[in-house]
Amino acid sequence: MKNITIASHIALALAAFTLSGLSTANAVSIGETVTVDQRADDRDGDGIDSNDDNCIEAFNPDQHDSNGDGIGNRCDADLNNDCIVNVVDLGIFRTRFFTADADADLNGNGVVNVVDLGILRTLFFRVPGPSGELNLCNLSVAASGELGLNRSLGFDLDEGFQQGSLGPPVDIWYQALSAIASNFNPRNAAQIGVFGFNTPSAQDCNTHTLSEAPVALATLSIGSWLCVRTNENRLSRFQIIGANGDPLNVASSVEITFTTWE
Repeated sequence: MKNITIASHIALALAAFTLSGLSTANAVSIGETVTVDQRADDRDGDGIDSNDDNCIEAFNPDQHDSNGDGIGNRCDADLNNDCIVNVVDLGIFRTRFFTADADADLNGNGVVNVVDLGILRTLFFRVPGPSGELNLCNLSVAASGELGLNRSLGFDLDEGFQQGSLGPPVDIWYQALSAIASNFNPRNAAQIGVFGFNTPSAQDCNTHTLSEAPVALATLSIGSWLCVRTNENRLSRFQIIGANGDPLNVASSVEITFTTWE
């Protein structure tokens, strides 16, 4: 255990501002002494092991993460959640200046002010983080490829295969309702949503509306993208790239390309 006194180069640059009275119980303030349990792999010395630290390189013993994205506020100025801090985020920040907006309050003292602006400047043109927690900005591809799908069978997007059984690990049932009607029907708590014709990112799929309601193939066409949250709680996307019938609702098989992240 050791005591650390918080210091900041930002305070020197902004000495004209009086910051007293702005702290809350959860804030880490300039000049405050904080007792932390320093671990062997604790890069920023805040008492949190780097593998569990939501800001590996920024001191934040409270681990404050207002939007719950796995990246602590102290290293997350990505206000539009596109995994890069840039002029768009600066524009959003300006609209929240001198408010109590939780996401733009990067140091967690209860108000968005010049100190938060200074933190944003240090994060400009960077990916948020790094964070030891799983988050949308450090996802890797768990599975990807192409699948030929036959009606009445289920398919799994976590590993990429089709099977007759509809139990786990099946994510989607290519359900035949009749000779001229079929659905993509989520199974085993998986969720699905039609995204459109633009290629969705993992971030897009994370914020897109998904549900356990079936999607009728009559509403889709070649080139349609769909987002999925799999039964193993991974984000996935797939695009219809071919079919042996036109329109899709009369096809007995379709081809998709897919990507699943973890």
